[in-house]
Amino acid sequence: MSRTERKAFKKDNYISICIFSYLCSLIFRIPLLYMIGEKGVAYFSIANEIYILVGGMFTYGLSKAVYVLVKFRIKREQYRNADKVLHGALLLAAIIGIVTGLLVLGAGEWIVGKVIKLPLAGLALGMIAFSFIFQLLTGVFRGYFEGNGSRVPTMHSIVLKSFIMIPAGLISAVLLYQYGVKVSALLKVEDYAASYGAMGAAIGILVTSIIGFLHMLILFFIYHGNIKKQIARDLQKNQDKRLNIFHMLIGTAVPFAGYAVFFRMIPLLDGIFFIRTAGEGIDAAQLWGNYYGKYLVVIGIICFLVSLGGTGQIKRIIYYIDREELRMAREKMSALVHQTALISIPAAIFTAVLSEDILNLLFKGNNASTALLVAFGSIIIILFAFSGLFTEMLVRLDNMRYVIGYEAIALVIHIVLVILLLKNTGLSLTAVVISNVISFAMLMVMGFWFVSRRLQYRQEWIHTFAFPVVAAAISGIAVMLLNRLFTSFAGTTIALVVSLPLGIVIYTVLLIVTKAVTEKKLENMAGGRILLTLGRWMKLM
Repeated sequence: MSRTERKAFKKDNYISICIFSYLCSLIFRIPLLYMIGEKGVAYFSIANEIYILVGGMFTYGLSKAVYVLVKFRIKREQYRNADKVLHGALLLAAIIGIVTGLLVLGAGEWIVGKVIKLPLAGLALGMIAFSFIFQLLTGVFRGYFEGNGSRVPTMHSIVLKSFIMIPAGLISAVLLYQYGVKVSALLKVEDYAASYGAMGAAIGILVTSIIGFLHMLILFFIYHGNIKKQIARDLQKNQDKRLNIFHMLIGTAVPFAGYAVFFRMIPLLDGIFFIRTAGEGIDAAQLWGNYYGKYLVVIGIICFLVSLGGTGQIKRIIYYIDREELRMAREKMSALVHQTALISIPAAIFTAVLSEDILNLLFKGNNASTALLVAFGSIIIILFAFSGLFTEMLVRLDNMRYVIGYEAIALVIHIVLVILLLKNTGLSLTAVVISNVISFAMLMVMGFWFVSRRLQYRQEWIHTFAFPVVAAAISGIAVMLLNRLFTSFAGTTIALVVSLPLGIVIYTVLLIVTKAVTEKKLENMAGGRILLTLGRWMKLM
């Protein structure tokens, strides 16, 4: 393999760190649920999802716009223009951050009270409003450093914010929850404790945003000496005007913002629709807190863990496409689809059969109803893995318009479906899960269609999907029986710890015996060498 190929195939740590950040945000909800309860998590969810949505619409879009525009100018040694892009982006970010923050502060109480019908979420939302400007400015600096050829500051920033968010959010949540208990006793309204606890969690996000901004600002000042030297060497006469920079920033940011909105908008919309349509006598806040703090945590963690396996493989496929070596690209594509099936299908089945045990391990109380949701919604693990794979590939191939188009179609259908199901059936949270399953299935199918056209790729179905499904189903039944056996005398935790690894071994053996995978494919798969060693040790290969 040549030096160029080795460089192209270098592991993409950036995506792995982004997934790590998402995992931290999900793990954060587990102790938070213990501290502030299900209603507190419901109040926090509104503020948190609005924060995430703003991050998708403005921060991600503006960060990518700065990256594209700065990279273009640095390659041409237009250092003054690159500096002008930074200053223009910082000004635009400050304006958007201040305006967004003031809108949320001014209209927040009306939004949560009249629109969402969850008035006690107002305290958390009001606190989140102050974080928008720091979030946006941090995104601009990240884009600037990436445009200069370094993702290291961005990766450091993501890791730093992930580690700070958990202690800062939990400490402030428990302190304000204790204060809220006193307020509840004084006003004789029990839910104020949960509301103050949610505000404490929101303070953690604010602290994290401020520290993240200061970290990037310090790095910028350290790097500023080199920037001044570059600008001094730039003798180019044609300089970008500020209005042109604003126009280019907005025009470049819009497609990226549109791409980022879909995944970030669904939980917020689902929460709003569910709470608004809940009938009388139903504690919508508690049910939604259960869904947001338990169901989404379990499904989300497994989805992101499954997605880790394919992050480096996409880069290889893009490398061969850029070199117009479509045969090699199709070969790598086939291996990646097979790998994703081999990992996601058993993950979904094991999650379904062990749903109640996983929930009991992580959360206290009666988790039977949530376990049914997790079991039913576990198919999303497969759909999420494949839809994310195809979407990421299309984005890297600069086919953003296709992605935005089919994401918009899936979002509209999701909204219509979830409203119809919530209003006309008694399915409650199951309606939300069904809508998510259908929308992710649409994303997967449309993404696969566009990728197949681009690569002229034809899918092999028997070895890729049928064999893993049968092997996973058999091993899933074995896991369920083993789990029940060990639970009867050893308890839930021991049963889970023993039955899950045994199920993985059974699944692996079945794959090897049925020759669902070849030695060549195992060598190129994430974790494939472990399976290859196991098969040779058992003398099955």
